[in-house]
Amino acid sequence: QKCVFNLWGHSPLVQFYLQRHRGHSQTGLDFLVGRTEIHKLPPADSTTYRVIARQAQQHGEALRRAARDLQAQHAQDLASLHRAQLSERQELIRKEKKLLSQKRTVKRLCQLLVPDDKDVEAKSRSEVALAFEAALQAQD
Repeated sequence: QKCVFNLWGHSPLVQFYLQRHRGHSQTGLDFLVGRTEIHKLPPADSTTYRVIARQAQQHGEALRRAARDLQAQHAQDLASLHRAQLSERQELIRKEKKLLSQKRTVKRLCQLLVPDDKDVEAKSRSEVALAFEAALQAQD
């Protein structure tokens, strides 16, 4: 059913709202608003709007916490990967400097990479690759 009531009247919900927000009942004009009457109240053991709002707020906070934790974990993993990459790069530079400082080894590796025309027929590519790997392993 529809009934009309005064917005600034004696509705407990409106009075509570106005008291909370320091509104004055004398302000403005009297507005007539149509509303629906509730004839049957919900069961006493049903969840209230306050409980649902609190659950939603807690769920949102849990999601924010989980997202913050995942972001922190991601930042830690990324920092760890950067540290590992930096150490690998430094190790590679160290090996490169060590290898380039040995003139004879560099010359031998260059000869393996670019063999003479008569050596090309004698050795296959796999043999050259194995010889090159063995020369590099000997440096470690």
